Amino acid sequence: IFFRPLFSGCLMPTHYETLGISRKASAAEIKAAYRKKALENHPDKNPNGEAIFKEITKAYGVLGNASEKATYDMELEREVQARQMGSGVGGVPRFNRAEREAFRKEEANLMEKILEQDKYLREKARREANREGSNINRAEFDQWYKDCARRQAGEDSEEVQRRREERRRQEERDRADQEARRRRLREIEEELQQQKEAEKARERREAEEAKLRDGDFERAKEKLLQQLREEEALFVAKTRELEDTWEARYRKEMDQQRDNFRQECDRVRSMADGPGT
Repeated sequence: IFFRPLFSGCLMPTHYETLGISRKASAAEIKAAYRKKALENHPDKNPNGEAIFKEITKAYGVLGNASEKATYDMELEREVQARQMGSGVGGVPRFNRAEREAFRKEEANLMEKILEQDKYLREKARREANREGSNINRAEFDQWYKDCARRQAGEDSEEVQRRREERRRQEERDRADQEARRRRLREIEEELQQQKEAEKARERREAEEAKLRDGDFERAKEKLLQQLREEEALFVAKTRELEDTWEARYRKEMDQQRDNFRQECDRVRSMADGPGT
């Protein structure tokens, strides 16, 4: 319900008071106040601010819409007038009672006018009778008076009926407005619930995506480590193979050098001994 009754047993804050602004605030001021209040009391930031956040959202839903704000201001003005016209139990004004009291006063004033008109018609008839020499037939006078009174009463009854019809239509409009506000409130609550559920779904989705990313990263890391281990093992094997190859070549060369050296030594000794030896 967009409009909070001011006179329903306790004084409730208006939407202006909820946002902390005056009734003369501009649209920009209303929006700025809403953003500030909503930021301070958002459930994600303030765990205890969910109820206040709903009230703030509800207030901005009305004051942020030009047509709904105009209707709300008219309701506020009507409540203020009702409070000035009468009070209910415990001195707390009640809007419906004030309306009924005003209607009773209108009916009393109307009845008083009917009586005054009746008195006026009698006096007028009496003056005309005196002026014309009192020649009016009593029966004709009574009939004439009754006709005048009937016409006046008919006009007054039509006025009363018209007022009652206007009041009935106004009550129907008020009920329709209240029902529209209730529907709008339900829509806002449903929107808030949907937003909350969407936010939770988004958080779950992001958590799952992060988990998948972490799993992919771990798998990729393990794969790289395995490749490194395999390359390291291959490097060690190649190194050993090279070492074995070079060692075999080295031994072969050394053996060849020793053989060459021995052969050279034998040749030198044979030359030193001479041909006759």
